[in-house]
Amino acid sequence: MQGLNATEIAVANDIVIAAGYGFDIENNFDGITYNDSAVKVSYYADKGSFDGNQAGKYETYYKVEPFSGRETYLICRTITVREPETATQSSASDNSAEESGSEDGESDGDVPDDLSVGEIEE
Repeated sequence: MQGLNATEIAVANDIVIAAGYGFDIENNFDGITYNDSAVKVSYYADKGSFDGNQAGKYETYYKVEPFSGRETYLICRTITVREPETATQSSASDNSAEESGSEDGESDGDVPDDLSVGEIEE
């Protein structure tokens, strides 16, 4: 990457996504920092692999083309695909929020500490 201006340098950071949510490898550049007025960045399918429906770690490559005509180069980011939380795990956390009554503002049936029996809260 010798001879590049600072604006022509793209940086790829690793990201984590959930499996099965339709991540668009060709158009989603989350984790890639670049100046779109100095370079064009595009997915490079000829190297690496990716399956957004299968949990795992995938090295994905992107071609960076400086508008100045300087040499094109590749950057790599690792996309970690994780299984989404199971329904059992999310329903357990939903139940704890419902039991506390704090999430939706409804009373959980307990009398607040500052009220004695027989008082009506307005």
